[in-house]
Amino acid sequence: MVTKEQVQAAFHLILGREMHDEAIINRFIANYKDVAALLRGFLNSEEFQIYLAREAAGSTKFVHPTVAQSVDTHATEAELKRMVKHIEESWAMLGASEPHWSVLTAARYKADQIDANADEFFNSGKSSISEIKTTFARNNLDLARLRSCFELGCGVGRVSIWLAEVFDHVTAADISPAHLAIARETAKKYGRDNIDFLHVDHLKRLETITPFDFFFSVLVFQHNPPPVIRQLLTAILSRMRPAGVALFQIPSAIRNYAFSSATYPANPAGAMEMHAFPEREFFKLVAEQGCDVIEFRTDLHTNVNMLSHTVVLQKA
Repeated sequence: MVTKEQVQAAFHLILGREMHDEAIINRFIANYKDVAALLRGFLNSEEFQIYLAREAAGSTKFVHPTVAQSVDTHATEAELKRMVKHIEESWAMLGASEPHWSVLTAARYKADQIDANADEFFNSGKSSISEIKTTFARNNLDLARLRSCFELGCGVGRVSIWLAEVFDHVTAADISPAHLAIARETAKKYGRDNIDFLHVDHLKRLETITPFDFFFSVLVFQHNPPPVIRQLLTAILSRMRPAGVALFQIPSAIRNYAFSSATYPANPAGAMEMHAFPEREFFKLVAEQGCDVIEFRTDLHTNVNMLSHTVVLQKA
């Protein structure tokens, strides 16, 4: 059996991050009989493999494109409606065929394997709670005073069920009816009766949500065209209460990326698209919404050809 200290050391030395969540640590203790097995598990983990792939591709040198990319971040009302319709069609298809895999793209979460791996899939959502708590502690932010949470891109409820343990009320939103149907069943299974699920079938829907204290989203903005990202962020941050906090992930650049509002979509529905929102536009938007940037750090949430950030904001 391995010890708590050995598990924490593995997180620190191999993955480069700290781990203080007792439930996660205990799961590692239960799953690995000795240090050798623990090390093999960490070295074979998806997180470490992403790190190796980035190193092999020299992706640490990919900080910014060498020239300005042609990226439309604005669109007409008609173009925005077309974008949202296309995104909803794509995610409805993914939700109907591969709901869990479309959230975490590991083979063991595909439809033909998810039954055997469902507990692992949903337990993985606890890592987000650990990150939230660590981030708040690092920045001397008081998590206990924030009672309501808005989650964008809840998928099948992988993180929602754990957010519901931290906050009095969670509003979990998604564009895919198929994902939301599973998320509702997940909430029932875990006995979470303080989650309301919201179908974001059009952007105006976000303007009606009850103001909240905390905003969370990961692996979501990147699947939306830049003008939609702008609309989503503007609407969400405008509904966040004064002194509220946001913690979310967003890409800022992709190798050889360009986006035109007029010509989107270029591909049929069903693909998992990847997009980015330029930093210069991001910081303008944040300032317009009266938010201070607490953290803006590069993360490993995307592939080697993208530059992704985890952002922490606080509203004035």
